[in-house]
Amino acid sequence: MEAIEQNPVLYELMTANTWQDKPINPDEWIKEYQLNRYGHINKYTEQAWKVLRNTVYSGGRIIRDGSESIITGRPTLDSITVWTRTTFNYKPKDFLPAWDAMMKAVPACSNSDGFRYDLVDVTRQVLANYALPLQSKWVNAYRQKNIAGFKKYSGEYLQLISDMDALLATRKDFLLGPWLADARNQGYTTYEKDLYERNARDLVTLWGDANSPLHEYSCRQWSGLLNDFYKVRWDKFFTLLEDALQQGKEADLKAFDHSISQWEWQWVNSHKSYPLQPSGSSVSQANIIYNKYRKLIGAAYE
Repeated sequence: MEAIEQNPVLYELMTANTWQDKPINPDEWIKEYQLNRYGHINKYTEQAWKVLRNTVYSGGRIIRDGSESIITGRPTLDSITVWTRTTFNYKPKDFLPAWDAMMKAVPACSNSDGFRYDLVDVTRQVLANYALPLQSKWVNAYRQKNIAGFKKYSGEYLQLISDMDALLATRKDFLLGPWLADARNQGYTTYEKDLYERNARDLVTLWGDANSPLHEYSCRQWSGLLNDFYKVRWDKFFTLLEDALQQGKEADLKAFDHSISQWEWQWVNSHKSYPLQPSGSSVSQANIIYNKYRKLIGAAYE
């Protein structure tokens, strides 16, 4: 299993099958899962999981694996990259009722750590999906040479990444810091610690050196990685595009790819430390994001 410690429901179902001599009834099993995970079941958690089962867990065949968010792709004017596939097995609009239901379940379920994880994860997915229609806005503005529109929508795109980072910072499960610290702790000498940290940084970004063709293979949406790696890449890209608009010329995208690959390699070899413990309230942060984005995102899919 290449990327564990995510999608806990899949691992629960997989291990539950070990103890069965006949097929599991998914509808009945999901009810038991909610009870075990949240401590009780209510109509809102049932609504949420019905939507989740019919969207992200539908087993659709449009794409083989789960889709990634354009946010984690190396900056581009396209809606997809070699390693960042943004095609869905479901309509993002159809996913939104799961978010609505999870927010309505907060009063009854917020004491459950499992619920708080799922609330953050569902909210994260909504924002990750929203990046695609938001990207199309600044791309269109750029192509129409609309400088004001480009600055507006590219700024909203960067803020979206920051809002995701702040949300994920509330859960240790989504922190970059422990991943890097655990790697350093395996070393005995400074050389070993630096080497292991570089490998850990490399695994979640380039998967190789500065010229690695797998430069966005992992696509982890983690606090710390979003703000300090993905957001910085996009910010540099937006600066390039805005300069091109101001000067009335075409942006040199090939030169950008070369320069950003060098920056990426520098990041892999850097040693900035990141928080090891979560900060803030998952429920409060999810509520802030819901109030800020729900109408915007709903309108984006109309």
